[in-house]
Amino acid sequence: MKKSILLVNDEEYIAKYLCTALEPLGYKIDVAPTGAQAIIRAGSAHFDLVLVDVMLEDGLGTDLIEPLKKQSMPRPVIVLTGVPADEEIVLECRRKGAFAYVSKSAAIEDLLRQIRRALGT
Repeated sequence: MKKSILLVNDEEYIAKYLCTALEPLGYKIDVAPTGAQAIIRAGSAHFDLVLVDVMLEDGLGTDLIEPLKKQSMPRPVIVLTGVPADEEIVLECRRKGAFAYVSKSAAIEDLLRQIRRALGT
């Protein structure tokens, strides 16, 4: 059975790139361009993992970590960022329960490693 990932990212080219990279590896990707849509989708469908961008058009992705983890089907959350590692944001992600914090500029292999660790695969 394919593992399902909710990708929360408002940058279409990043979303397309990640879908192109992850779907051939057997992951089913659903894209939510806003935090509000992510909360709705996560509440109404099963996802094994959430990838969320730090900067979204309707707020901060870090504000989604706790609500996503508190839903009836808690799942790991990996935070993606295009911003250089900001110690304050990294600490906030850890404090809120994010599984990992990955730079968008990191090699796709780094993201895949974190996804596999989060899913136990």
